[in-house]
Amino acid sequence: MHHPDRITLLHWHLSNYPPVDAISTRDLARTTWPGLTDYSLGPLAVHARINTIPHLLNGATTQAHTTALLLLALLHTTAEREAISATEPTYPA
Repeated sequence: MHHPDRITLLHWHLSNYPPVDAISTRDLARTTWPGLTDYSLGPLAVHARINTIPHLLNGATTQAHTTALLLLALLHTTAEREAISATEPTYPA
């Protein structure tokens, strides 16, 4: 989910089914892409080059779809960085 406070709302609606864990794409974006001026969903979607078609979907559906695509972009960026750092030579001190 993009907003960490949504976990409270989710728990309120599904009180007998608390999630084991949740990922905040906003927090993950702050770690993955530090220095951005805005970590709202819209600007992050633009930064990740996510193209949604909001006029075809309702607001909640568009937000959920964009959040899922944003999570994939964040994971892809993290995996690329790890792959690059794994191939960099290490030198003894």
